[in-house]
Amino acid sequence: MGTVRRWWPLELADRAVARETMSEAIGAWSSRWFVKSPVVVSNFRSVRGSARSSGGDESWRAYGSSVALSCSRRGSQRLAEMALDLRTAQPLVSETDRGLLDLYEPMLLNDLANQIASALNLGGNPTPATTGSIFDPFYGDGGACIDLVERHAGILLTVAVPLSEIAALALERAWPPAGRAPVLTTVPQAMGATALQLQATLGVAELTLSDLEGLSPGDVLVLDAPINAGVALTLKGSSEPIKRGKLAEVGGETVLNF
Repeated sequence: MGTVRRWWPLELADRAVARETMSEAIGAWSSRWFVKSPVVVSNFRSVRGSARSSGGDESWRAYGSSVALSCSRRGSQRLAEMALDLRTAQPLVSETDRGLLDLYEPMLLNDLANQIASALNLGGNPTPATTGSIFDPFYGDGGACIDLVERHAGILLTVAVPLSEIAALALERAWPPAGRAPVLTTVPQAMGATALQLQATLGVAELTLSDLEGLSPGDVLVLDAPINAGVALTLKGSSEPIKRGKLAEVGGETVLNF
């Protein structure tokens, strides 16, 4: 029975979070190594199927299990030249300088892979596979490729990250991190701060419209409650008494005593 692999939609590789995360990681790497001639991010693209380098037929080298770089001998040499502000074509370049260039080339590429892996939360400490190993870093499942170029010049290298790793990042950023669960309270506690409008009622009288229109000073209305029943306190809009009290005057204001 064959191995079952999880399927991811390719559109996850086109999301802004993938583009921004990888571009920021490459920008941080570039600013650390290249002062005068920064490396420029170019042609971020999602790729269906197998990974394809923009630099020609150079092989892919895996760094860890999730980041792969395709870089020609000339491309890696040029990166080292840019980092050291040298050109091997210059007649004054010494053998010591050439030795430094040879040391810088793998350091630059390994640090780039580390920076991207860290930004994508891939973990580990990516180290290069055997130089010249040829494989498909996407294993036919697709992913994202991004070219790094020298300004006003050609492509230096291509970075490839498989769709499975980009999907993990996209899904992680799709929802905000879970916060602390709210403390559950009882219904009375939850409603304790709710503002309510109350009304105080002495009693109720029923009149016809003609009687109401005929009211004049001196007329007396008979209420449905005796005088000693007090004042009914109800919620506004309700007829069910909550409490009963007596009217009084305190400091020139009418109050309800319970």
